[in-house]
Amino acid sequence: MALLAVALAAAPAYSAELALRQIVETLYKAAPGSRPNFAGKDLSSLDLSGLDFKQAILSGANLLGADLSDANLSFADLKGAKLDRTRLNRTNFANASRVRASTTRWARSIWKRRPTAHQTSPAQTCQAPASWLA
Repeated sequence: MALLAVALAAAPAYSAELALRQIVETLYKAAPGSRPNFAGKDLSSLDLSGLDFKQAILSGANLLGADLSDANLSFADLKGAKLDRTRLNRTNFANASRVRASTTRWARSIWKRRPTAHQTSPAQTCQAPASWLA
């Protein structure tokens, strides 16, 4: 048991480059029409659900395993962003650029889903530009 405790204490703790609090503060303090810049940042494994990233610069950002459910990424720059294993339920990608962004087949299948009978609007599913579904 003591050996396990020592091994766990010696293992590096995994964390994103920015704390969730820093991200929320940056988005909240952004002036209307500005573009919060998270380019190249490690935002992996964070719960970013419900946040408004409208017009944010996320080019080259690592969002691996992040939860972007109900997030607004409309007009966001996602060029080269890593979106693998990211939760994308009801995420708004309207007019977002996603050139060379990496996604898994699972994420692409989420984008292709159509509203079901119990969903009242298309906004309840992940909205991705048609060009992303190719």
